[in-house]
Amino acid sequence: MPEEGVKLISHDEILSLEDILFFAKTAIHLGINKIRITGGEPLLRKNIIFLLNELCKLENLRDVSITTNGVLLERFVQPLIKAGIKRINVSLDTLKKEKFKFITRFDMFDNVLRGIKLAVEKGLKPVKVNIVAIKNFNDDEIVDFVKFGIENEVEIRFIEFMPFGNSKDLRFISKEEIMAKIRKRFKLTNVDCKSKGPAKMFKINNYNSKVGFISPLTEHFCNLCNRIRITSNGTIKTCLFANEEFNVFDEIKSYNEEILKKRLIEIVKQKPEKHKVSFEDYKFKKCQNEMRAIGG
Repeated sequence: MPEEGVKLISHDEILSLEDILFFAKTAIHLGINKIRITGGEPLLRKNIIFLLNELCKLENLRDVSITTNGVLLERFVQPLIKAGIKRINVSLDTLKKEKFKFITRFDMFDNVLRGIKLAVEKGLKPVKVNIVAIKNFNDDEIVDFVKFGIENEVEIRFIEFMPFGNSKDLRFISKEEIMAKIRKRFKLTNVDCKSKGPAKMFKINNYNSKVGFISPLTEHFCNLCNRIRITSNGTIKTCLFANEEFNVFDEIKSYNEEILKKRLIEIVKQKPEKHKVSFEDYKFKKCQNEMRAIGG
C-alpha cells in the first residue's frame, strides 16, 4: 500500500455478503466447485466468519479457503475451523522483523508467526506460506524459508515477481534461480500433483515437507488455468495479466439467477487462451491495475 493511503470506495459500491453468496450459488450451478476468499485482507471484513460459514454449507462446493496476511490469524484460527475452513494461505515475504515492518508499515511480524503456528497446531492442513521472490530484496532468505517450512510443518510456495501497475523496480528472479539456491542445501524431487493449481510441487528429500513454485512469467500455466476472480466492487477478471474486466455488479444486484448465469457464460467464453507477458518482455508489458485493486 502507498504511504499516503488509497482512495476508499463507499459501501454502496461494493458487494454485500448476501451479494457474494448469491454470486457463489449461481457460479456453483454452472460448475464452479472451489472458492477462495482473498483481499486486501479478508479477515478485516465485517462478519467474514458468517460468509465463510454460509459458503461452507453450500452443496456441490468441494473447497472453501482463504488467503490472509496473517496479522489477525491468531484470533481467527478457531472461528475459521468452526466455520468449516480446512486450509489457508498466508502471504509472507520476509522472515526478518525489520524488513517486515518496512514492507507492511506495521510491527506485527510476531503476530503472523503466532497465527501460523496456531493454525498448524489446531489442524488446518495444509497451511501454505506464499513468498513473492524479489532479487536483492528477499532472495537471500530463500533457504531460510525452506527451513521455516520444515520446522513449522507448512508448505512453502515461491511466486515469481509479477509486473503490476506502475511499479518501476522490477527485480525479477526466475523459478530456476530460486530452485538453484535451494538445491545448494536441499535435494528436491518432483511431485506428481493431482491438483490443477498453478504451483509445481517438489518434495524436500529426507524431510516430510514440500516446496512449490508458481512461475507465471517463465512457465505459463495458462493451459491449466480454470479460474476467474471477482473483485469487491463486482468486476470479473478472467486473467490477472489482462486489462479486460467485466462488470457484473448490476446483474448480481438484480438477484436474478438466469440473468447472472447468462452473463457469466458469456464472460468465461472470453477468457484468453494465454497471457502475453513473458520473461523476455515483462518490463514492457504489464497489467495496468495495481494488485491491491485486483485483490491479491
